[in-house]
Amino acid sequence: MVLELKSKIHELEEELVAKEKEIYQLKTSFKEIIPEAKFSDFAGQMSTSTTNFVMQTELTTSQLRNNARRFINNQKDQENYYKEEALKITQAAQQSIDTLQRIIDEKNDQLKRKDQIIENLKKELLKSKEEDFRQIQMLNEEIRELKTKVQTSSLNEIMTRPTNKNFYNPRSSEDTSELRKLIDKKDE
Repeated sequence: MVLELKSKIHELEEELVAKEKEIYQLKTSFKEIIPEAKFSDFAGQMSTSTTNFVMQTELTTSQLRNNARRFINNQKDQENYYKEEALKITQAAQQSIDTLQRIIDEKNDQLKRKDQIIENLKKELLKSKEEDFRQIQMLNEEIRELKTKVQTSSLNEIMTRPTNKNFYNPRSSEDTSELRKLIDKKDE
């Protein structure tokens, strides 16, 4: 943008020089066409017009230079402002990133602790299952031993008992109650 203004100023200066050359050529050609007496009046008028034009051109050139300087200064101020704002935004973004990273790290730590707790609970559950399985096996073995004892003792009782004809009769209450006792023992 600054380069554009400088080139515009340079173009205007070149136009001014071209106009001055054109005026000089016009003066020269008027000298040839217009007699000397009239030329001096005309030259005076032209000189006044030229002086006014040159003054206006100089004023315009001066104004353009001042405007260009102001514009350049404004551009620099805006550039500095944008740099400062970009720096602030960058710092805020970095702070946000740091905060988010800290939150992620905390969550990862929590997940690791949770995974460790789950792993410990699995181990405890597995130990408990193994212990329960051993107890179940031991109890099953005890039940088998008891069943064997009950069956052996029932057979021994039946074999050693005196023969009674009502023993095999299901209607006999005495035999029925003994059988119930044996069955209850066996179920225990």
